[in-house]
Amino acid sequence: MFYRQRAQPSLTHLPAAARAAASSSITATQAVAQQLGTAGHALLVPANNSFVHAMHFTSLVAAGARAGGGFVVLRWMPRRRRQGQARLGR
Repeated sequence: MFYRQRAQPSLTHLPAAARAAASSSITATQAVAQQLGTAGHALLVPANNSFVHAMHFTSLVAAGARAGGGFVVLRWMPRRRRQGQARLGR
């Protein structure tokens, strides 16, 4: 989703079929750029930047999920009993 949004402006000059193929992934954009030869080199920098931006966003989301999971574990997981500590209430 984020890759397509950021890569789309650099693909506007391509024919519709090539634009549809190139907007699907970084690998597809690289393949279209290779087929275009030297004219395709202009696609690579914006495509790579879009990919890196999408990966940064994904990494931030994953870090947030990890922090949230860590909070849940610390908050609600039962703690270990020390050796010799009796069970209370049972």
